Amino acid sequence: MRDHEKTAEIVLEAIRLSSYSFKQDLGQPFTVPIFLNFEGMTDNDPSILLDITDSINIKNDVLKIYASQIIDNSWECSRVLNRNLYLGSYFQKGNKTYAENYILNKKWPLKISNKLLKTILE
Repeated sequence: MRDHEKTAEIVLEAIRLSSYSFKQDLGQPFTVPIFLNFEGMTDNDPSILLDITDSINIKNDVLKIYASQIIDNSWECSRVLNRNLYLGSYFQKGNKTYAENYILNKKWPLKISNKLLKTILE
């Protein structure tokens, strides 16, 4: 198991435990309004697309820095950026748009306030 996969497991467990109220002296339980899993390079249908066009150059630089997470760095960077460009086409802006795909975590249902829902629907 890669480091980031193990870290994700630990974070999920911490979020789960922090939502309980069994130790009152630690404060109020903490709830997470939304928990998204990064879908990565799979071909599954994304639940949520996030436009990352404004930060694509930063992402490219970061991918190059973390060579230990990528087997063939130059090829993998190109593959990731091409996937982001493909996902960006869902926005139908007519220009180069980059996006990342996320899936909702089944253990945490999405909680949307009326205010946020109105913003989404506008």
